[in-house]
Amino acid sequence: ALFKIVRLQDRARLLCGHSVVDATNSQEGAVVTLSNGARLTARLVVAADSRLSATRDLLGIGADINRLGHSMLICRVRHERAHHQIAIEWFDHHQTIAMLPLAEGMSSLLLTLRSNEAYRLLAFDDDLFLSELTKRCRGRLGKMTLASKRHT
Repeated sequence: ALFKIVRLQDRARLLCGHSVVDATNSQEGAVVTLSNGARLTARLVVAADSRLSATRDLLGIGADINRLGHSMLICRVRHERAHHQIAIEWFDHHQTIAMLPLAEGMSSLLLTLRSNEAYRLLAFDDDLFLSELTKRCRGRLGKMTLASKRHT
């Protein structure tokens, strides 16, 4: 919805497909250099690149970040049972699991754990990792196979 609204604004420009490689402040506003070499000057730059924003850091804008010692492990999985386009989220002892439906038989899995536990699972081979996921999900969607790489 926000994308559509911004696209309709006369004085706003959406630039997709390029990353910010440098950003500085000047008398005219912010000067941003993109990965394609383009340099842009604007009075307002919206840096929507996460709470750990590299663009914010480049511009010298500080932020208080509370590191809670947890990490999110993310991957796409295929599963035996249908999700019927229903997202599932549950809070368990020392973990939060979310299964976000994609195509039928496939979901994005988000598993929030203590960081050391997330990295331990990330180091598992695929078979052990999938066995652990199935156990943690209590078999709700049946046997799972990886449909993507794993990320934290």
